[in-house]
Amino acid sequence: MDDLYREIIIEHYKNPGYRGMLDPHDISFEDENPLCGDHIRIDLRLDKDGKVSEAAFSGHGCAISQASADLLLESVIGKTLDEIKTIGRQDVLDNLGIEQLGPVRMKCALLSLKVLKAGAYGFGEASDQLVEEKKKGEAIDTTAYKYYEIAGVDEIPNGERIFLEIGSNQIVVFNLAGNFFAIGDVCTHDDGPLGDGELDGYEVICPRHGARFDVRNGKATALPAIIDTPSYPVRVSNGKIKIGIPE
Repeated sequence: MDDLYREIIIEHYKNPGYRGMLDPHDISFEDENPLCGDHIRIDLRLDKDGKVSEAAFSGHGCAISQASADLLLESVIGKTLDEIKTIGRQDVLDNLGIEQLGPVRMKCALLSLKVLKAGAYGFGEASDQLVEEKKKGEAIDTTAYKYYEIAGVDEIPNGERIFLEIGSNQIVVFNLAGNFFAIGDVCTHDDGPLGDGELDGYEVICPRHGARFDVRNGKATALPAIIDTPSYPVRVSNGKIKIGIPE
């Protein structure tokens, strides 16, 4: 990395142009890099044509992850969600002025892209598949999900939840600070109901034995559960909430 690009990274790390939070927002997603603890949240507002009019990120982490987020959001203003879905890892490296990174630093650099694309797709989880190498212009295939409209955004107040049955899927949908998350209404420890449990941040606590699950992705975070509960992608469009069910 030459001195010019090193200076660009440091400048965007110390004086980011897009740091902050948007409330209200049209899209919001957050995730972290468990290898180093970097955490990124991205909020987007869309104009009447479906293009990004405002963007902001918040969180913490190393210079690479934070500068990458700032540069990425600078590049998406005016883009549609379909255009965002085609952004790849090479675009991130080009923004940073870096030809290659080691595997750990690469995860830092790509965290904001993973978060951004998960939000654009309306996924419940930020998969590494979102930042894998793809042909230019190729987007992630989401045809494996069928989306069902389940409620209006005003039908699930902040901090509340609703219970659904779609086919054979028992689902609980949470509203946490205007972000909607859907997971299976089942504790994988004993196959009993989960959704009535107490919320602690982004975790729901099984009311019987205290197992915990992250409502953002269904991951089991505390014993006695060791198996994740299902997570379902959520989309919000025109004030309506839609849940994706695998076909």
